[in-house]
Amino acid sequence: MAASRAGSEAREAARRGVQGGAISKTTTGPAVAGQYLSYVIDVVNFGPTPAQAVTLTDVLPAGVAFSSITGSGGFSCTGSTTITCTRSVMQ
Repeated sequence: MAASRAGSEAREAARRGVQGGAISKTTTGPAVAGQYLSYVIDVVNFGPTPAQAVTLTDVLPAGVAFSSITGSGGFSCTGSTTITCTRSVMQ
């Protein structure tokens, strides 16, 4: 339930910056208590013009310990319990 809420918050935050876009959040394996969980958030701009000042925020559920993050596709990411990824322009 908390992971679903966090995903919803991430999608809503990204929608504010992405016009005509899509957000998806998928895990790369099963969630097992006490073990690492990796997931990928994809952001796509389908709009006819570039999106400006795109911000994606992902709030980690209570009890989840942050390990590391990699921003790709021009995103720069920071955070430990609330992950914020930004990109100045997204085609």
